[in-house]
Amino acid sequence: MDGGPSSTRGGESLWFLVPFSAYCWVSAFVWMVGASLASTLAYPFRSPAEQSLRSARMFRRVLDVTRTRVEGVYTQGFDRARPSVFCFNHVNVLDAHAACASIPQPFVGLMLAWHFDIPGYGWMMRATHGIPVHPAAAGRTSELVAHARARAAAGLSILVFPEGHRTRDGRVGPYRRGVFFMARDAGLPVVPVAVVGMHAVNRKGSALFRPGHVTIVVGPQVETHGLDDAGVTRLAASFQRGVSAVVEGRDPTGEGLSALRTLGEATARVGAASTQA
Repeated sequence: MDGGPSSTRGGESLWFLVPFSAYCWVSAFVWMVGASLASTLAYPFRSPAEQSLRSARMFRRVLDVTRTRVEGVYTQGFDRARPSVFCFNHVNVLDAHAACASIPQPFVGLMLAWHFDIPGYGWMMRATHGIPVHPAAAGRTSELVAHARARAAAGLSILVFPEGHRTRDGRVGPYRRGVFFMARDAGLPVVPVAVVGMHAVNRKGSALFRPGHVTIVVGPQVETHGLDDAGVTRLAASFQRGVSAVVEGRDPTGEGLSALRTLGEATARVGAASTQA
């Protein structure tokens, strides 16, 4: 039943959501500026891994401000220590904070270059060794690969959003291949990650936040070694299908994500055989 103009689709009253959301935006911005300043000042005195872990602990506190409860579910075969490329579905402005709450190892973000100029957020990206992606990145793949290798050598994983933009309807869009090519050429495995429930908390085009519960299902590492270009295309599509099944409730436990590991193992065997030949 329609609750009238003072209600929203989720049933919450605008009398609550509007001031609550204003509080979230102001408090989160203030917290981010303070946390980013602290990370920037500490930059010369910490290793990249230590800087990432400490910054992530501060960064994730924004979820507390928005009353977003996050539960991490890790499927069988996931290696908590191995540097990897974590492939998250992209929902809203809290996605990076959700990554901080669910990736159990130091990591950096792969973000558009102009994000590094955002007050607070950009400082954090620079202080935590983030990787900038420039417009018209064609011809700069080798630069991204070099960055990825350097981060992995320092013990850092990489956070990416293969869709390239936030969803409007809550569904998982097509995955672009670029981040998978980067992972392959850098010799890194990829990890499928499904974020469930975040679209109810906030959605693209809306300034409103709703308190909510978010489940993050983290799949196992999937090998990229030995993939040809067609194999990269198939892997990107398989990731999209697997994550979409979790987000849409058709695979709530992430069994399909676990199954992707066998694809990676088969790929690794083929790659090893071709190298020996």
